[in-house]
Amino acid sequence: MVQSEQSQLAGLRVIVVGAGITGLTAAHTLHKAGIDYVVVEKWADAAPPAGASTGLGPSTLRIFQQLGLLEHLERLADPYTDGLSSRDPKGKLIMNMDMWGRFRENHGRDLLMIERRALLETLYDTLPDKSRVHFNKKIEKIVENTDGVEISFADGTTERGDFVLGADGVHSVVRQAMWDHANTVEPGLITVDEKLAMRATWTCLFGFGPGEPSLGNELGVSSFDGSRCILLSTQPKQSFFFAFWKVQKPWSRYTRPTYTEEDTEKAGKSIADLPINDTMVFGELWDKRYRAQLADIEEGILSRWHYGRHVLVGDAAHKVTPNLALGGNLGIESVTVLTNLLRKALVNRQGHGKLTASELKNVFEEYQAQQFPRARATFEVSSAASRAHAWDSLWLKFSSIYITPRQNPMAFPDLLCEMMRGAPILDFVPVGKWPEGRLKWVNDDAAGTGSAKVKPGTSGGQLLRVAEFAVGGIAAASIVSWVWRSIDR
Repeated sequence: MVQSEQSQLAGLRVIVVGAGITGLTAAHTLHKAGIDYVVVEKWADAAPPAGASTGLGPSTLRIFQQLGLLEHLERLADPYTDGLSSRDPKGKLIMNMDMWGRFRENHGRDLLMIERRALLETLYDTLPDKSRVHFNKKIEKIVENTDGVEISFADGTTERGDFVLGADGVHSVVRQAMWDHANTVEPGLITVDEKLAMRATWTCLFGFGPGEPSLGNELGVSSFDGSRCILLSTQPKQSFFFAFWKVQKPWSRYTRPTYTEEDTEKAGKSIADLPINDTMVFGELWDKRYRAQLADIEEGILSRWHYGRHVLVGDAAHKVTPNLALGGNLGIESVTVLTNLLRKALVNRQGHGKLTASELKNVFEEYQAQQFPRARATFEVSSAASRAHAWDSLWLKFSSIYITPRQNPMAFPDLLCEMMRGAPILDFVPVGKWPEGRLKWVNDDAAGTGSAKVKPGTSGGQLLRVAEFAVGGIAAASIVSWVWRSIDR
């Protein structure tokens, strides 16, 4: 069996459920830490033809540099050169800001917008030991006992480990198993409010197609009346689109509708005439698409991310809207923090037996304590941006047209950068050579020794200032005030 670059740490076996972006990243971080693991995935392969793109910010790219993956990822996308544009319902330019140039100035690198399937293929192909990833594993049952967990699959096989890591997305099977187990041990612990914490407030038509030279190399937001917007990411060789409209009544996981290919086609045709700039309508992109999908977008954050030998990461614990491309980054942060804490607990044991249930509980509690404030702030900022982009009120429309363009164009990217610089990194691996930026990282590794002390994630005060900017100052004051009180209480 392939060993980690670090010495193998005895005393723990992790069952990772889900081979998506968060789950495969967990495989890389656990391997790097020398922790035994297995990944199980219900689908037949690592990169099914679904989804559109994933944006990776500079703070997340530092983690991938630690994992030795950054060069692989840089081959999958062209850096933006034309900024971030905002347009009105007629396709007329409202404003353009040099978002990505400011990212490079502040952090040495900018955002990589990568096709989701290509990202999954790369994360899987670069695994040091692919034999640890098993496909076609539909879970039948998860049983927790005093010694660990056992998962039974529909094919008759089982996996045993010390705990199960739920990286299986917003409709998590592990989360439901955790709730069932918790309410068996402590009846009434998991409330209806917790089960309904994630609700779909937006419907999204998203897809992937070829490059469109006339659209430049940028990220664009087109806003329309009726709480609608279209986000476009255009690069020389590929383009991604996300069309949003608000649902009349939020759906829960128990009431959400399912959509067919016919529904997807109908949705695309319904917005085909919407202008995306001065010379093109959405239908011109739609007709060239490689694939598209219609889905409701849940958002919400759970108050409990773990119970017993179950722990959740990524969208299973905290789901945000995709307008600012923060959700995937947040999931990668979470597995990074959890890996750091697991490794620390194992090192402290010095190879003397397994981590006890009490020790695992301490790790999980510290993981949530570190990441919950960042998740909460990320959720609020993303939600505010979704409403602002879609002109979800007359004030937001007025603000987008008349107030935001008159503010300092560098204020928004600077505030995002302030948030990113507080993100965690692996605390046992050197970052190595990184382009110097104007802002100093909170978790620095300038010496390249891998001995940086990772500080707990900041509470997100900077993120709340982003929310205030995103929705136009006065309109956001009550939101920001409430979020600030909630996070700092």
